[in-house]
Amino acid sequence: MSNPTFRQKNIRSVRLDEDQLEQILEKIIEAMGTAANDKHGAKRFVYRAKSCIVYMQQPGELESTSYSVPTYSISEHTLGFLHGGYVHIGTKCMTQLTTLHGAWQNVPGSVVRCSLAERGLHDVEIEYDQAIQPADFVASAQRPKVLLVDDDPSTSRLSAFHLEKLNAIIDQVESGEEAVTKAMENEYDVILMDMEMPGMNGFEATRELRKKSYTRLIVATTALTGEENRQKCLDAGCDRYLPKPLTREDLDRMVESLQREPLLSEFYNDPTMHELINSFLSELPAQIKQLGQLLEAKDWEELAISARRLKANGSGHGFGPISDAAVLIEKAATEKTALNEMPILLSKLRDVCSLARQSSPATH
Repeated sequence: MSNPTFRQKNIRSVRLDEDQLEQILEKIIEAMGTAANDKHGAKRFVYRAKSCIVYMQQPGELESTSYSVPTYSISEHTLGFLHGGYVHIGTKCMTQLTTLHGAWQNVPGSVVRCSLAERGLHDVEIEYDQAIQPADFVASAQRPKVLLVDDDPSTSRLSAFHLEKLNAIIDQVESGEEAVTKAMENEYDVILMDMEMPGMNGFEATRELRKKSYTRLIVATTALTGEENRQKCLDAGCDRYLPKPLTREDLDRMVESLQREPLLSEFYNDPTMHELINSFLSELPAQIKQLGQLLEAKDWEELAISARRLKANGSGHGFGPISDAAVLIEKAATEKTALNEMPILLSKLRDVCSLARQSSPATH
């Protein structure tokens, strides 16, 4: 779009009530499931933005008009949305996409399809001038990075096969020692830790990682069943527990749980807070490590004090969920109630902290 003149007021393109609009979008998304790739072969992802701003300059018009439209899909090359009127093929567009980190990207493209949907609405598809990264805008497009730790080659091959089908990026090791080294050198969304290995087993490897201030997700995988074994895994520092054999359904649920939006500070777009936020996050692993040490020592008084300090710092730096998770630990340590649940509370705190992202200047 060459030197367009933007109208400041965004026109609401679709005027149906929420229920009617939801029904139409669900039909389109269901139909999309049978042809989930765009014409370039790139996967389409469900993208539900209720109000995405699209500037359109139709043929013969001297200025562009900005519309607020509901979207339903996104790929590396395309955006699908509903519009209240017909749009000519070839119409130049500028789409204002908001990243998962809260920044804006203005993406130019052109209309390549416009067909009547129902109730006067049109199903419109824009093709972008250059490819984008869908994972920047929708959590389901993210490719989780998994460290698969297992000494059994057959089990490891089968788990890796399922994970690849689930769009995961996989590293594989066969021992606890290798797992510790690999985890400290790379950033993984999750470690799938076999708990029964020769040499350094999964329990020892997990404890070693937590001692080294490793705060990201560790999921225990073991053929040992029973509540006492689950508790043993949590006590070692694992966040979750999956019984073997790992099924495609188990791994699917686990991968889906990783596809969450990052946790951003309430002050993310305040440039005066960037340095303070990033300093707080850089010190967070050491604070989680200290909480773990106090839990292991059963020093409830100091644990409550440390949790109270984290509660205040989390809130002060704009991370409410971190503060909320610390409150539960402080309460349990102060009242000395449900202390056997403390490993689970600490695991939930680690999980929340793993989503926290550093601040950087927003691009508008």
